[in-house]
Amino acid sequence: MTIAPYQANLKGDLVPVPTELKFNHFFLFPLGFSVEDRRGELLAKVQYLPWQDGGVVRVIGKLPIEGLLIFAGADALKQPVVRLGVEQTSGVIPLSREQFIEMAERTARQSNLVIKPDERPKWVVEKHGDEGTTSPFIARLYMGILRLRDLALSDSTEREQFDKAFQGVIAGVESIRGAAKTVLGLYASHSERVARGEIARVLGGIVFVDENIDHELRKQTEIVISTASRVVKDRMQEVLRALELDVGFFYKKPSAFAAGISKLKQQDATLAKYLEQTRAKWSERLTNCRTALEHGSWVLPKVAHESSAGSVRTIEPLIDGQPVSLFVSHIVDRTCCFIEELCAYALQRRMPEGISFAEIPLSERKPEIVERFRPALIGGGMPIWTISYHDSKFEET
Repeated sequence: MTIAPYQANLKGDLVPVPTELKFNHFFLFPLGFSVEDRRGELLAKVQYLPWQDGGVVRVIGKLPIEGLLIFAGADALKQPVVRLGVEQTSGVIPLSREQFIEMAERTARQSNLVIKPDERPKWVVEKHGDEGTTSPFIARLYMGILRLRDLALSDSTEREQFDKAFQGVIAGVESIRGAAKTVLGLYASHSERVARGEIARVLGGIVFVDENIDHELRKQTEIVISTASRVVKDRMQEVLRALELDVGFFYKKPSAFAAGISKLKQQDATLAKYLEQTRAKWSERLTNCRTALEHGSWVLPKVAHESSAGSVRTIEPLIDGQPVSLFVSHIVDRTCCFIEELCAYALQRRMPEGISFAEIPLSERKPEIVERFRPALIGGGMPIWTISYHDSKFEET
């Protein structure tokens, strides 16, 4: 289990691995080439792995690694070689990526070996969004949960099932985040323009407004309510089933929920308390709003406008007594917390014996990767995270 990576540099000092090497694409697709004889027989596959201030050469095949390192300079032969089966790995040597390529070219020129560079994978890289790991959403719901998955699920089939279900959850959250952002921006812009008199005026005691945002405001609000409900109820259940955690009673009517909670308290009082508070504080409210929207006659009220001393101001529509902008923000925030914490709890139950994870204090989270959790050994001195309900916002948790 990797908690914090370190490497020995060329001086022999053990130093932390730089961030750019932790996530270096060369580790996924190492720079390399094949070595063949003149008859076309494959003698070895050669790869380059970048290091702190040099590189490592790996040779897989029957060709002695020294026959290649000689073309990298005298210093390349000074480090010991690790041999394991058909694989040979050099020590850390003063060799850059460009020098590795030069080594391959020199081998081709000065020996009777045939060098064939490896083909790089032909990928299409598309921009997904404007956020990275400095964003709690990306660092915690994308990278953070998937890192816990790597620790908890060793079986490839189980990981595929989890990934497929979790993809639906993330897609839903992205949708409600986008819709909530639209709601906030739409109302704020309209309200400011009305207050400045750009699109509203009072003539003869009558208020004239040149812009109507009711249709779009209703549309985006309904996306938040309906999609958040599906994520919390349907898609999260799929994720939890993939992790062998059944909390189906959480979504049922009060009597069935009460019976399920009572039974769970005998098995896991901590989880029972979390689900009980979640339902009481916001999830049942979301369910009621979805029911009124999809099975009743409720629609978001229109934005109201009133005049005062010759100017016009807006009155924000309410949902369950709360301004719409605050309501959608609250639902998105609670949904993100629910996903992260329930997924983390379910994955924690699947960790190998002796391994779990701890919560990184807010003040200690790296600005470039604001992860919430880090691996920890049970009994190793770090406090193990325990699920508990909180009212803190997602970014402040």
